[in-house]
Order: sequence, then structure tokens, then C-alpha cells
Amino acid sequence: MYTPSIYELEKRFPQISGLQHLDSGGQKMVFAGNHQEHGAVVLKLTNTVDDRTRREIDIVKNRLPGVPTLFAWGTEDFNGNEVWYLIEERVKGLSLRSVLEQVGRLEFPQAIKLLGFLLQSAALFEQKRLVHRDIKPENIMVNDDGEFFILDFGIARALDHTSLTATEAHFGPATIGYAAPEQFRNMKKQIDARADLFSIGVVFYECLTGINPFVVGASNRLDVIKRSEKLQVQKLEIEQDSSGELAGFIDTLIQKWPSRRPRTAAEAWSWFQKIT
Repeated sequence: MYTPSIYELEKRFPQISGLQHLDSGGQKMVFAGNHQEHGAVVLKLTNTVDDRTRREIDIVKNRLPGVPTLFAWGTEDFNGNEVWYLIEERVKGLSLRSVLEQVGRLEFPQAIKLLGFLLQSAALFEQKRLVHRDIKPENIMVNDDGEFFILDFGIARALDHTSLTATEAHFGPATIGYAAPEQFRNMKKQIDARADLFSIGVVFYECLTGINPFVVGASNRLDVIKRSEKLQVQKLEIEQDSSGELAGFIDTLIQKWPSRRPRTAAEAWSWFQKIT
């Protein structure tokens, strides 16, 4: 892709000062800076915008709670090259993956706070007829105040819109090891908020134990898929859960068949509130 210089970016986006390059990959570049109105932001640039990117913009621009705010988006011309840009709220902190790599596992109070945040977020997404489909430690940020954010709606599904995945495809968009079986098997009619509940259960399990039960011990990607479909995960033993209600709740979230999970994210959120 065409790579604008910092000088070019500062001229084109004078409202953002102190621009610094953060990351590059594929057809995208990411910069950090300070917006005169919005404070700390990230500026994302890409030469190509496909249907999934357009849908992600449509989703995020609605300012969902717990999701970094999208302040502006559009195109700019750099020496005859059309470049798409997005200006988003910057979350100052670490990804949950980075946190787990540093500490191994979360303390129980922080893990419970995360679980509540994810369940409430899933219930809010459900109200908007959205399924995130990629809830995993890499897509969860923890800011400097210990608050959580969900990132990356790149493979989110808007249930009221036309699916962007071919019906005949054997595999749907997914992160193997966190995705529910009906999601990576592209069983479209079964994909709803219950797929996010599965992912949330796996994330919480990993946060408490330090391991992803479907990934640890797997020899390759195919093995992870088989384990996700067949493995009977050992129920959590939680010192602070003397009644076993929380362990039973998590066990229900990670059931292989969506019909065996809570019927809705709202129901799961309500159940969680009753046992904590």
C-alpha cells in the first residue's frame, strides 16, 4: 500500500498532533496521536476496504458500550492514491493476551469483573442483533484503570443483514480454540449470541487456569478443531465458588451444542448476576 510520511499525515490531519507509527500489516497501517478534541486516538489507514470492513464501520460507529469510539472515517488522496482512514479512541493499556503472558492467570476478582463485562456486552450486542464471533484475549483490552474494552468487529455478524460468508463454505470465519463448533463449521442458522457465550466461557476458563483447554496438548490446528468438538472439558474447581454454581455456569457456556447453552445472552447475564 502507499505509505504516507508523518509529515504528509500531519498536513492532512492537523487536528492530530504527535503522530507515531504503531504497527503495519498487510494493507493496514496504524498510528497513535493526540486529537485536539477527542484526546488519545489511533489513526488507521488502508488502501482497500472490503465488505467486512464497511460492515465493521457500520457496527462500530453506533458507539457501543465497552467498544472504543469511532470518531471519524473517510478517504484521502495521497499523490493519486486513495487511502481510507479511521480515527478511533485509543485505549491506553494492554491486551488481555499480554496480561496473561505476563501474569499467567488473573486473580479471581479481576476474572469475575471481566466475565461480567463480557456477558453484559454480549447482551447489549444481542439487543443490536450482532454476534461478535471473535471474542478472545487478543481482542480484549485492559486500560490503565483496569477497565475492559472489546476490539475488532472484523468478522462480526449482523443478523439482520445478508451474510458475507458463502453458505457452501465448509468453514466460517473464526479463531479456532475460542470459536463455537457451529461457528467454525459455518452452520449459519445456528449462529447467534450463543456462539459468543461459548467464546466467553473459554476466555474465563483460560483466565482462571492459565490454559485454553482446547489448545493445550493439541498437536496442530486440526487437533484443536477436534478437541473443540469432542473434548469433555474438566469442570472448574474454584475456591471462591463453594456451591459450584459458577463452575456449573461456565460448564454450560462451553457446551458443544448451542441448544445446551443459555438460550440468550440476556439470560446468561441474568444468571451470572444471580450467582455472584
